[in-house]
Amino acid sequence: MANERWPLYLDVLRSLVRARIRYVVVGNFGLELFLRDAFALEVNDCDVVLGASKANLERAVVTLAERGWDVRAGGELVPKRAGDGLVDVEALAGKSRLVATRDKLSLDLLYEPKTLGWERITYAVADIEGVPVAAIETILALKDKSADEADRMLAAKVRAQIERGDL
Repeated sequence: MANERWPLYLDVLRSLVRARIRYVVVGNFGLELFLRDAFALEVNDCDVVLGASKANLERAVVTLAERGWDVRAGGELVPKRAGDGLVDVEALAGKSRLVATRDKLSLDLLYEPKTLGWERITYAVADIEGVPVAAIETILALKDKSADEADRMLAAKVRAQIERGDL
């Protein structure tokens, strides 16, 4: 495996699959899963796009919390509802991203993607290592729309290598 964090990320991602959470992996980790050792990438976190239904968000937060992850929205722990202790999904209104951390791992969970809609992101999904990964073209399209110049440059570099037949 290209990165010592791979097994740890794959473990938590598979737990999301077992919990029937709708999601796809994107970002550098998604590219790594497709490209393996053919293209060295630094993977510091794992980017995931969640289906944005309230039930899906709640299952995701509960599943991660049960596995020892701290889940935050806007820097604050995701609140629980008074009475039943379940996740207060209503408190997430207006936010589009959760960050879950455990040890030195970080999952960035987008649930209202502004650049591409859920249908576009999930039009083609590959099962790699038992987790759903967005199509490489989709991952590159998300990087093209990123505010981070390094993401846009990486997308262009990967495309050029694919076109040359290097990948």
